[in-house]
Amino acid sequence: MLKSVYSTGLYTLIICLMFSACAINRTIPVKDLDAAIVPADFNPEKNVLLVVELYRRYKPSQKDEKRTKQMEDLFKKYYPYKFEIVSREDVNFNNSKYADTSVYKYALLHKFNGVEHTSYTT
Repeated sequence: MLKSVYSTGLYTLIICLMFSACAINRTIPVKDLDAAIVPADFNPEKNVLLVVELYRRYKPSQKDEKRTKQMEDLFKKYYPYKFEIVSREDVNFNNSKYADTSVYKYALLHKFNGVEHTSYTT
């Protein structure tokens, strides 16, 4: 009887160790910044970076408030320079507020399935 209690305890311990040793790595892989995608004359101390708000994946006409807020919090945490969260229309249609290209020279646009690098000259 005592031998079966020790065997059951030993088996339980071995199973617990096996499952705890097989934990899933939940870290997000981060790629190094490719400096080639940053324009040579980009000066974050002088320019305000415009960041386009996030839209819903399956309803691209609707803003995703939660994800946009998360993105803004990450920018505040990791980007120590000035930036503004704006709509796609503000960037694409020459909004008079952002018409001064000496201040608002660059905008960060995004896609769900990739990244697009563009240059607009006015």
